[in-house]
Amino acid sequence: MLKNLLFLVLLVGSISYAEPFNKVVASVGDFAITSYDVESMRKFMQVYSGNATNAKIEPFKELLYIYSLEQIVKDNKKIILPKDEIDKMIDKMTNLTKEDKTNQMLVERAKIVDQFPEELRLYLRKSQIIRTLLSVDTRLRDKANEKIDEKEITNFYNEHKSSLIEPPSIDIVLVVCEQPSAASLDELERFEKTLEEIAKRLQKSNDISDLLEKNKKFIKFEPYSGRTGLKSVYELFQAGYPEEMLAFALTTTPIPTAKGKLVVKPGFVLGPEKTKFKNSNKIIYFIFKLVDRKVGANVPLEKVRNLIEAQLKEQKIMDSVKGYILDKINRKELEIVIYDEKYKGEYNEFLRR
Repeated sequence: MLKNLLFLVLLVGSISYAEPFNKVVASVGDFAITSYDVESMRKFMQVYSGNATNAKIEPFKELLYIYSLEQIVKDNKKIILPKDEIDKMIDKMTNLTKEDKTNQMLVERAKIVDQFPEELRLYLRKSQIIRTLLSVDTRLRDKANEKIDEKEITNFYNEHKSSLIEPPSIDIVLVVCEQPSAASLDELERFEKTLEEIAKRLQKSNDISDLLEKNKKFIKFEPYSGRTGLKSVYELFQAGYPEEMLAFALTTTPIPTAKGKLVVKPGFVLGPEKTKFKNSNKIIYFIFKLVDRKVGANVPLEKVRNLIEAQLKEQKIMDSVKGYILDKINRKELEIVIYDEKYKGEYNEFLRR
């Protein structure tokens, strides 16, 4: 009996003092922000940004920003937002055509709609309100449209240079084929000698096009056999090149084998070798040569200038709108109340220009 009573006391105590799952932590005008809202926005922002470990995700401040805009629109009867615009945008994201379903980015975006319908709607609503404010407030629009200085672009590039990396690209010669079926001994000997001739040529040259042309009626080479030229690994993967060969071309650490360590560097030739690729049941022969490889190269400024300028312009718009919100708060036209002390610090950061 005593044991059951103690259990009941502990249970009631834990229920009494547990933090509510949907506790109101702040309010922005007529809009309440709950702990559930903050957590849901955090998950959404991580998925939306494509980085589940992003330490800079700030969902509470994002909700303060969004609901401040919502209250400003609610208070200004002159601002009229199209009612069905966001619905149409969401419909477009989810109603994918057969061709759209081959685009992984569009498929992933459609999944986000299913996972986070309310959070996505808030994000789309935020963009809608900002566009409207820029169209009705000339001072805000002029400030947001200030020209991006060349120095700003250069500084941004230098600050983020370490993360602005070109995708890996390779230039390889790859010959892949099946052994002729039902071949005679003479035909098998010819098959082996042909592959050895190609491998021998590759020790001195990168051009084997004449040998492929000469033997294509006798040996069924895979369509991609030959030299790729310097192309991104992703592009070659999309074109059907075996994943194993692409990974091999990117290998920079020595590979231990029974014959010693293989060091894959420009000029390296391997084959003819017999193997089976993981996405195929066929036994094939391959010859491989790495002509060139570019991994971890910085993207030149000129290649990303327009992207940096667009990002800086978007940030300038966001900062201008943030200033617009803070002016409303300072003039007591917008009230934000913090109910949970642990969010005070983030709120104070939000108030900084």
